[in-house]
Amino acid sequence: MNEKCAVLLVDDDEDLLLLMSIRLRTERYKVEISPNCENIIDVMKKFQPDIILLDIRMNGIDGASVCKLLKGNQSTHGILIYMLSGNDDIKEVSEKCGSDGYISKPFSIEKINSIFEKIQ
Repeated sequence: MNEKCAVLLVDDDEDLLLLMSIRLRTERYKVEISPNCENIIDVMKKFQPDIILLDIRMNGIDGASVCKLLKGNQSTHGILIYMLSGNDDIKEVSEKCGSDGYISKPFSIEKINSIFEKIQ
C-alpha cells in the first residue's frame, strides 16, 4: 500500500492533532505533527512536507507569520500551506499571509481529503 502525500499538521490543540493524525494515517497519508511553530524549520528539514495545515492563532509564533516566512523563502515557497482557524477573519488573514487556502474550524476529514486530492 503506497503512502499518499506528506502532511505537516501544526496546531496548539493537541487533541485535534492526535485525531487528525490518526485519521490521515488511516487514509495512508504520511503525517508529522507539531503543537507550535517554534521548531517548524527543524521539523521541515527532517520531514519535507508536501502540504502544511497551519493554525493561525497559537501561543508564541503565530501561523500567519510562519506562512509569510515560508512563502518568502525560495526553498519553501512551493510547499502548499492551508491555514486553519475558527476565527471569522480566516479568509483575510490567509490572503494577507500568502497561504494557498484556508479551512474553517470545525471541519470534516472529507474537506481535508478534497484538498489533498488536488495535489495527488
